[in-house]
Amino acid sequence: MTEKENAIVNVNSAKPFANWTEQQKKDYINQLDYSSESAARKNLVTVTVPIWAFENNTNGKKITINRKVTMNKLVADDFVDIMTEIYNDPEQFPIWYYADGKYYQAEGFTWKNIGGTQTPSQHACGVAVDINANWNPQYVVPAKSLFKIDSNGSVVRIFTEHGWYWGGEYRQNRLDWMHFSLTERGANSRI
Repeated sequence: MTEKENAIVNVNSAKPFANWTEQQKKDYINQLDYSSESAARKNLVTVTVPIWAFENNTNGKKITINRKVTMNKLVADDFVDIMTEIYNDPEQFPIWYYADGKYYQAEGFTWKNIGGTQTPSQHACGVAVDINANWNPQYVVPAKSLFKIDSNGSVVRIFTEHGWYWGGEYRQNRLDWMHFSLTERGANSRI
């Protein structure tokens, strides 16, 4: 079995990245081709995950919605497991709402560079997700709300149990509360 085949076999286990070192994660991602948007798209799959939402935004009761999120196919199963655990957690954290004429939710693959660089972001290779972006901004501690990602809440706990990183733990001047990724920000020059 080749090293790449072995990595894929390991990914198929429960919480596959929980015990991986940062270097193993970087090496794993660096085998992916995201040299262009079309190359990156060849590695993607769209998955459906259950999430809690509010009927009529924050004024309604909590309801279940199944949403589609596009992720790299090598992390997709783990991402589905994470989102299912968040959904099943007693906190029932809401991940979808409507505001300003637009729906917000969990956003995975987006072809973009790291701000101010020509380096593809973790979103560009499909190994990162932003949750409730309007309520969990970059660089500042978000205000208290129903959609705020709390450092002691189920979302952070479950992602980190699976070996993912939370942007709320980045350096003080680079906090990214909405962001969860397989590797730390700036883990190497490619991601």
